[in-house]
Amino acid sequence: MEQDDRRDLTLLENLYTYIHKNYPVSCSIGVGLTVRDMSRYEASFASAQAAFRYAQNRSCKDEVMRIYCVTDFLAEHLVYEIPDSFFEHFYRQELSYLQATPLAAATLKALVDSNMDIVTASEALFIHRNTMVFRLNQLKKQLRLNPLHKDNDRFKLILLHHYYTKKTNMTHLSGEAL
Repeated sequence: MEQDDRRDLTLLENLYTYIHKNYPVSCSIGVGLTVRDMSRYEASFASAQAAFRYAQNRSCKDEVMRIYCVTDFLAEHLVYEIPDSFFEHFYRQELSYLQATPLAAATLKALVDSNMDIVTASEALFIHRNTMVFRLNQLKKQLRLNPLHKDNDRFKLILLHHYYTKKTNMTHLSGEAL
């Protein structure tokens, strides 16, 4: 984040605090892409709206966020901007596995939500740490990814989780089967 961007974020935090303290309203602020000239305002506005959409999908129950920056949702942004055919092609086997194994999908969600912290993920699922380690080993074996030791695999797993969540949410809305 550039120095100007950090200063802008501080300004937005102060604005939110002022509004929240002085007026009986609840508000949220969406921050889009940085604008350097007038022609980029439309794209920035669209990305600010996208930040709200991504924030709704992310489980932030414990932390109260009121300022949403699109740059905080890189994986979600990629999932919504890259064509579905790309994910279907490269994640066909993984998607089939998650669809057939709801326990694996729940484990993946807990791991991604906890930033791959095994203890936090196990607490979120109300299971023992050793059970989470076993499930993680099963995921590593089935998906051929090692998210704890390889950053590329971690990012692939995060993208897979967000695409699977997007696809599942769209399926539930339309009433179709995966």
